[in-house]
Amino acid sequence: MIAVPRRHCRLSLYLASISFGLALAISPALHAQLAGSQLKVMTWNMEWFPGGHPSASKSEAAYQMRKAQEAIEKLNPDILMVQEVADWDSFSKLVKVVPSLKVDILSNFPSRDGKQPSQNVGIASKLPANSAWYELWQNIGNYPPPRGFAFAALELPDRFILVYSVHFKSNRGNDDGQFESNTSMRAESSRQLLAHFTKMRELYGKTKPITAIIGGDFNTSLDNPTFAQESTLRDIQKAGFHWVFTDVPLVNRVTIPGDDIRGYLDATFDHVFLLGLGFPKGRGVKVQDVSDHMPAEVVIELPSLAAEPETAASDKPESPAGSAKAK
Repeated sequence: MIAVPRRHCRLSLYLASISFGLALAISPALHAQLAGSQLKVMTWNMEWFPGGHPSASKSEAAYQMRKAQEAIEKLNPDILMVQEVADWDSFSKLVKVVPSLKVDILSNFPSRDGKQPSQNVGIASKLPANSAWYELWQNIGNYPPPRGFAFAALELPDRFILVYSVHFKSNRGNDDGQFESNTSMRAESSRQLLAHFTKMRELYGKTKPITAIIGGDFNTSLDNPTFAQESTLRDIQKAGFHWVFTDVPLVNRVTIPGDDIRGYLDATFDHVFLLGLGFPKGRGVKVQDVSDHMPAEVVIELPSLAAEPETAASDKPESPAGSAKAK
């Protein structure tokens, strides 16, 4: 676990509570609020937020902040996973427009070159966070992955929701002989992510049943022939996670709009995977003037929590499309 300033890493005394057999209490008001309700889950790569690029001016940062706040207020997520956010203050300012939505964790990854802002990942929610932190990917093998993940253990009355926000290696350099290294780094990130989840499921499962959400910018696709041999997303499915875009037509799940000039087709690089939370279908949401990525969202029906098994049915993409886009 990364040692970070307290405001950037909200850790509860969970380990101590495990030792003494304690559990965090959830208020009766929250019980009533959650009964028979839904959870809207959303992931969004904000594109060098705030500002839209590494050297953004104050006016550019203010403009993107305003447009993003307008979108977030309208979409009103209950759990929000973000990528490419510069700092805690910017994330807090973004989510404050939604009542009860608060930052649970934002990473503090090192800058690419010591000059550009960090591309951080984070989680905000309306649920109590038992604990939250971030970690860098471990440097293993020939291709150490960049960045890492943000993690939060959120509490419902009857179970935990273990939430991960990720931003896997981009496709930058694919045309210059780096395709193998890029795909290897993403696959290694996926392997480490699932290994971490396995440990957290065992730890938190000592007091409550476990459900999970993995969301973020994976920079790969399940239906683009370019990535047909890549295991990154398929390994997550094999671990029992449900891909929320299963059987959803591409037109309804575009998260990277095509670019005719640069030769990119519409694509789905941003994904949400669920475990133990039913099999709802997600969608891509069209938002203008904020990011080169569109948000991906899914609505979870809470009454299904007790009835749905943890293992997803076979998840297959609906149609081929999309081309690799470097970021």
